[in-house]
Amino acid sequence: MPYEAATQTQKVVAMSVDVYLEVPSKAVQGDKITFTGYVKINGQAPGKMLPLEIWSSINNWASPIVTGYTFTDGTWSIVWTVPYGVACRAYSFRATVKIDGTPYSSPLRSMRVSYRTRIRLEAPSNVLVNQSFTVTGYL
Repeated sequence: MPYEAATQTQKVVAMSVDVYLEVPSKAVQGDKITFTGYVKINGQAPGKMLPLEIWSSINNWASPIVTGYTFTDGTWSIVWTVPYGVACRAYSFRATVKIDGTPYSSPLRSMRVSYRTRIRLEAPSNVLVNQSFTVTGYL
């Protein structure tokens, strides 16, 4: 029994999505920092607001640390507070946008987190040659 050849055409649109994230290089626990970046679709602004999530190794990538939306031109600016109690070290971050339910992510960016510290030193204003003296430090 011969079969008749069937043809079907379907339009396929290639989409190139670029997601860029800018992260401060360092921050102190409790600092309010600003994540900025942009998304481009085929080199152009998306023309609509897109849902945005910032993910991080600071919480082992368990969930977004902050969410928001891009502007219609694809740019964004989101403020986040570095939590107290996180270890002092470098952490990684990435931005993810969803377009028609498909996530697209930026390359990883790094930020070093440190404690807020103040050191005070006390020393005598005058000392004698060949005599010991004490300098006291407070952290």
